[in-house]
Amino acid sequence: MSKIDYSKYWTSMVGDTAASILKKWVNNKPDKEFIVFRDQRLTWKELDELTAKLASAYLKLGMKKGDRIGIIGPNHVEVLIAWFAAVRVGIVPVPINTRYRKMELEYLIGDSGCKTVFTIGEFGDFQFAKAVHELREKCPDLKNVIVYGSEELNDDSYIYYEGISKQGEIDYKGMEQNEPESSDILMILYTSGTTGVPKGVVHTHDSMLCDSKAYIGEVWHLTDEDVVLLAMPWTHMIGHEIFFNSAFLLGQKVVVMETYNPVMFADLIEKEKVTWFLGVPTMYMLPIIRVPDIGERDFSSFKFGITAGFYAPPEQMKLFKKTYQIDLIQLLGSTEAGAMLMTRRDDPDDVAFNTIGRVVSNKEVKICDESGKEVPKGEVGELLFKGPSIFKYYWNKPDLTKKEKDENGFWHSGDMGRMVDDQGNIQLVSRKKEIIIRGGFNIYPGEIEAFVLNMPEIQMAVLVGYPDKVLGAKTYLNVMLKPGKELSEDELRARFKENLANYKMPDLIKIQSDPLPMLPTGKPDKVTIRSNLLRELGLEDKSL
Repeated sequence: MSKIDYSKYWTSMVGDTAASILKKWVNNKPDKEFIVFRDQRLTWKELDELTAKLASAYLKLGMKKGDRIGIIGPNHVEVLIAWFAAVRVGIVPVPINTRYRKMELEYLIGDSGCKTVFTIGEFGDFQFAKAVHELREKCPDLKNVIVYGSEELNDDSYIYYEGISKQGEIDYKGMEQNEPESSDILMILYTSGTTGVPKGVVHTHDSMLCDSKAYIGEVWHLTDEDVVLLAMPWTHMIGHEIFFNSAFLLGQKVVVMETYNPVMFADLIEKEKVTWFLGVPTMYMLPIIRVPDIGERDFSSFKFGITAGFYAPPEQMKLFKKTYQIDLIQLLGSTEAGAMLMTRRDDPDDVAFNTIGRVVSNKEVKICDESGKEVPKGEVGELLFKGPSIFKYYWNKPDLTKKEKDENGFWHSGDMGRMVDDQGNIQLVSRKKEIIIRGGFNIYPGEIEAFVLNMPEIQMAVLVGYPDKVLGAKTYLNVMLKPGKELSEDELRARFKENLANYKMPDLIKIQSDPLPMLPTGKPDKVTIRSNLLRELGLEDKSL
């Protein structure tokens, strides 16, 4: 593969900001398309104008560099404009998943101290604008609610995007005064905690852009002529790796799907001549299952794919490569560190299919035992990462930051693995921290169990995962009722639906009055509970 000169895209690993990159593409390619969504085709010049107007509106509302803005919406042009408008004047976005509900919204908006929330009025079966408005008393920092897509609210307590995006002058002086430095906070991206309390992961412009500057050149070999499909939620770290770290940084066209659909996935690759894609293995598998003419589609433009979110077994990787006729790599990433390990486009099959790859030049990895001592090649230990792309700290959680980032700057990932060869390729063995990855979404048993145990009827609750060929894993909730209490599965599921994201809804639920299997320590025996479930389902016991 020929070597690409990336000097025209960036000058060094650090120093760029979202504002400086936008200026570059507006000057160099103003009329080139950047965002394509349904019948909307937004050029760099149009993005500049729209984000300048909205950024000026933010400043007029009294926001300034360093203030936080919650952004709620699916993969829509409006939320991307809201995000870019914020970061170009140093306002810090807090992306909020549309699967979140009341309890989660209150925590994220309150913990981050959002001064403004930009939200879709309603999406799915949930009225986000009204839910956020009701949080004003509980979240004293919240002053403004900007709504898009819901003119029917007709309420003066909201600010309507459709109005402020079409009027008002651009405040060039204010924008210049608030333009961020590369070391300033870019965003706070929340990830669920093992104890049930979400963690706000703080990234700067440098830490986010340093991540992609290494792997785009060394591994992905992409240019501004490539076209990427965004099907992952923009609120996910993988979504940011696509629309910001890659497409925005290189000046590519990004084709946006509101939510993933396997038929639309195939249609858009054909129609928009998509050249590369990053998503969870499920997104590659579902078109093979559900698109009858998948083998007849014109995927000649499609050259490169990346699987992430959870491990894809060798037989799946081979099937994906054969079906789509693409170079295919695997990637291990996290909200804290972005892309941590990845295979290469020219790796032999034994490396490409049986390892999670190796680090790129902007990261250092070591594998350590419980005492912090590095283990020899072939032995299992925890993966520790260091480099300029590692997150800065957890928002409002200095003790947790000190616990997970040691005095030498290494972040303790909680992933357990072994180095298998002299090239540094690593096999992922298990996860030290309890985590179940369902279709690319992280589910932390501690969060779900804490939610259920707060219910007056529940004595004990255990959440475990079990293998699934399409989603990677599904979840099983086993609860024990307090003496004399009753609770139906329908009522329990209704409480999940009202308060938590829908991907956190257990796939299987068992409610019982009899005691759960217990350990001598007095804790539920999760190993036995999971083993019994797998035996009942006739499934093989695999690590999740």
